[in-house]
Amino acid sequence: MAKISPNLVRRLPGIGWRQEELDKRKAEIADLRAQVRAADKARAEQLRKARAKIAKQATQIERLKLKATPANELNRVRTRSEKNASFAVLLSELRRLSVAARSVDPDFTLPMRHLTLKLHNYRLAASHGVAVPDIYRVWATREQIELSDLPEKFVIKSDGGASGKGVLPLIRVGADAFELADGTKTFSAEQVRSHLTQKSLKGPYFAEQFLDQPSGGAIPDDIKLYAFYGDVQMTLLRAVPEHAKLATMRRRYLAADGTDLGDVMPGATVDSNIAIPRDYAAMIEQAAHLSRAAGTAFVRVDFYQTGSGPVLGELTRAPGEPQLHAPSLDRAMGQAWDRARLRLETDIAHGRPYGRLYGDHPAPNPYPKQHWTHDPGHLAWAPREQPCGHWCRPG
Repeated sequence: MAKISPNLVRRLPGIGWRQEELDKRKAEIADLRAQVRAADKARAEQLRKARAKIAKQATQIERLKLKATPANELNRVRTRSEKNASFAVLLSELRRLSVAARSVDPDFTLPMRHLTLKLHNYRLAASHGVAVPDIYRVWATREQIELSDLPEKFVIKSDGGASGKGVLPLIRVGADAFELADGTKTFSAEQVRSHLTQKSLKGPYFAEQFLDQPSGGAIPDDIKLYAFYGDVQMTLLRAVPEHAKLATMRRRYLAADGTDLGDVMPGATVDSNIAIPRDYAAMIEQAAHLSRAAGTAFVRVDFYQTGSGPVLGELTRAPGEPQLHAPSLDRAMGQAWDRARLRLETDIAHGRPYGRLYGDHPAPNPYPKQHWTHDPGHLAWAPREQPCGHWCRPG
């Protein structure tokens, strides 16, 4: 074996630096691999969140269709309304005016202001012979509400409020336990009082009869008639499996003669199998009557079907959920609104008293004695009684 020259050995570099370089490269590779793993983990988390968001949106799509009014769709309606009447545009204007009326008319002189008061609507309907729920108790304040002596089933309401927020259909299930009729929630008496503290709800507060419908169901179906000063144009039948949950409701749309209008509300779940109420013809007649008595061009008259006949649910000034109907129906109801406004103004010119008209059936004031509707000096609230044949029925 040849001997290596010492001079050559001295010229060779040491191997320590090479080991250091290898260790450095290994550390860099390990760090890069850790960065790749972290990036993969971050991407996986982002993907998980994206999928969860998509799933959540998918479960809400029915509700979003109904609650979200696309601005471009409303703009298209407004453009059409420059040449043709539009219910959606007129309703939008009514909502705007209703907000302004709060400051302009604090004394409730305008008929539109009266339609927000549930107990007033019951009194008006009863004076025209229309059935209303029995009132068990009326409380001036939330703190006065006491549920212990009420029947097993009852409904708690606020006099002012919309969209079902101030309505609780309850069933007693314990000494201080009251279950929503759909079984989704249980309240104590204190929780009922707390529920009514929502800003949009106004007193007084009252307990009324729980109405059972002949066909069964935990919550009675809604029957909503769109009335234009004596002219009922459309009825919405709404099956309600869960209290105040728009996304779970099924709908059917009818003309006044009972003709099925089909799918006239984009985004709504339409079900032609919802039965037409047994007393539908009577509801049409009573809705036309009350819409004339209310003294406004438009009002929605809500009924429930019971074993003893139609019972008023409420009078609604401006329906809250989206009202962008199919163009032909939107136009027809807009034209009906125009005609109703002209008929009302013509009747006033011919001697019809301004505002709401009470009929000649007994209808005592249900408000607490300290309520301003009992003030004899409040002329805007003074009942104007007229025989129904004068102005509330077509001649």
